[in-house]
Amino acid sequence: SKEAVLFTGSVCGQVRDWFRANAGAFAGRRVLSGCCGNFTIETVLSQAPDRPGEIISNDVSLYSSSLGAYFTGTQLTGISIAEPEYAWLEPYLQDTESMVGAIVVLLEAAPFSSCRTAYHRRIYGELMDNFASYHEQAVSRLQKRKEVLQVSQFVPADVKDFFERKEPDDVFLSFMPTYAGGYEKLYQFLGKIIAWQDSPSYEVMDLDGKAELLARVHESGSYVHIDDVRRDEMKVVGIVDGGLGRPVYIHSDLDGVESEVYRRGSKTYRRPKVPLLQQDEVLADLDVSFVALDSAEFAWVRDQHLSRNIIPADPSWRFGICVGGKLLGLIGFARGKDGETYYMMCDLAVASNTYQRLSKLICMVANTKEMHKILRQQTGRFWDTFTTTAFTKRPVSMKYRGVLTLLGRNKKDGKLNYQGNFSGSIAKAVKKWQKMEKKAKA
Repeated sequence: SKEAVLFTGSVCGQVRDWFRANAGAFAGRRVLSGCCGNFTIETVLSQAPDRPGEIISNDVSLYSSSLGAYFTGTQLTGISIAEPEYAWLEPYLQDTESMVGAIVVLLEAAPFSSCRTAYHRRIYGELMDNFASYHEQAVSRLQKRKEVLQVSQFVPADVKDFFERKEPDDVFLSFMPTYAGGYEKLYQFLGKIIAWQDSPSYEVMDLDGKAELLARVHESGSYVHIDDVRRDEMKVVGIVDGGLGRPVYIHSDLDGVESEVYRRGSKTYRRPKVPLLQQDEVLADLDVSFVALDSAEFAWVRDQHLSRNIIPADPSWRFGICVGGKLLGLIGFARGKDGETYYMMCDLAVASNTYQRLSKLICMVANTKEMHKILRQQTGRFWDTFTTTAFTKRPVSMKYRGVLTLLGRNKKDGKLNYQGNFSGSIAKAVKKWQKMEKKAKA
């Protein structure tokens, strides 16, 4: 299962699955969640058929504390803009809900704030230039989460002090920082922009401090501790292994919980051998060619140029579209749900300052006889049509309009379903695209 993209978080899907499977062990009990971060585990337990009797959460970061204040109907004090460059954010800090929404968007922008590459600059600029829109989306997600979350109290304090609240029958949850200064590094960008004068005092969690606290947790009993280090003194009831990340160990002494081993898939990236069209580059010629890409090459291009509103997918059949020997975009197909058509999972163009209608060209190429011939050779299937989905609130997709046939609209989810029949030709597509580029520059 995949958690909704709500905020920054590090509780993987396999750990959430473990809590869902073992939610009965928490039924009716008071749960203390230390270093709660994203409130992910609290959300899982809140939605269980047999919920905990009470959940009290804890953390020290501005991010988690602002979430905690919002979810429990309280308010943070001492909040102000620290960096004059971001004074325009002041109106967003007037109430708790708006403030948390702004913090969510800022944390989404944080990984790109260095602007060290064109990719980073593009994503960061997109978020900042359209901050109001992304803020509105973040607030909507917050409201939905608040409807299901059952947290009675949030305590902004050092987790060592928070642990002192534990009674013998309480269950103590913890997913502490996995390296010294973890919180400080994670929220450094946010701290430069927003100052929190009333932030709680705490000791930076180093290895010795963590070991000391875990010894107390183990001695007290009734705990679940998640870590990337196997704690020999604690019983391991879950292991998440595989993929590119470090193993995750779930430790617990609760009665009746099941032991599970979960396997993660891996995602690898590799730059394609064919050169990409650079942002300010002019094509030497307009000869179109196809190049087959493997999963790693496809992912390398896709994750740099795909719209941030679309969840990345790994198609069964992946192609790079080259013009003049330069990679301009990607097209990816899979088997349609009906088993008798293709489904175009991905069609994207690389970023370009020179050309304004590259995405239209990629779409037109996808709907050509030449594309159909290559698909037949690659797949051994003789399906004559394909469908795809545009994610937009608009009545039509400007990219697909005039190229594909609109099958239907789902206004609630913001989806438009389109169909193509591979009826075009590359020569006509290139000629039409040239006219569109000329018109766009006029």
